[in-house]
Amino acid sequence: MQNRQTAANQPSKTDNGPELVFSRAFAAPVAAVYRAWTDPEALVHWWGPKGFTMTIHRMELEVGGVWEYVLHGPDGTDYPNEAVFEEIVPLKRLVYFNRGGHVDDAHLTSRMIATFEGRDGLTLVSLRMQFEGDEALERAKARGAEQGGRESFERLQAWLEKTLPTSREALRTSGHTRLDFGKEKTRSELPGGSPMRARGVKPVG
Repeated sequence: MQNRQTAANQPSKTDNGPELVFSRAFAAPVAAVYRAWTDPEALVHWWGPKGFTMTIHRMELEVGGVWEYVLHGPDGTDYPNEAVFEEIVPLKRLVYFNRGGHVDDAHLTSRMIATFEGRDGLTLVSLRMQFEGDEALERAKARGAEQGGRESFERLQAWLEKTLPTSREALRTSGHTRLDFGKEKTRSELPGGSPMRARGVKPVG
């Protein structure tokens, strides 16, 4: 039985419009990396650029569920965001539409597509941020979205190394640090659990 969930009357988009793409190989099991993306207690340790902290006010891991969070910049600036999950394939794929960013410019407003694939003992992750047009993409880049995405992945690797002692050595011996593995392939769905809900997760650090 398939366990793919999609929002009714709002099919996810995969190849439309300008986008930023971030890809990296993580030396950790798929389940551990997927948990880092979906467990609020883990997310607050790495989501956002270096120097940022995060408060999660609500996270409902189900189609139509809301993920409400605020990124706190090192200069004290807050960046409120609200995302709605459109598609969930446990351990494989997350699609959500995010609205937010700078309080005066919602530069992070985009459809985000995260995919997870196990390969040779690593987990390959791709995050695609799809914007409504070239102007929106350039505005996001001007406000540091490219650097922020790269730094988030670096923070995720550091958190995995801290929580999974074998992560650093596995990555070193594999010879991989970053991989761009192209378009997403069709994959079978895996069974999933019940929706996860969390509220009021405070920033770390």
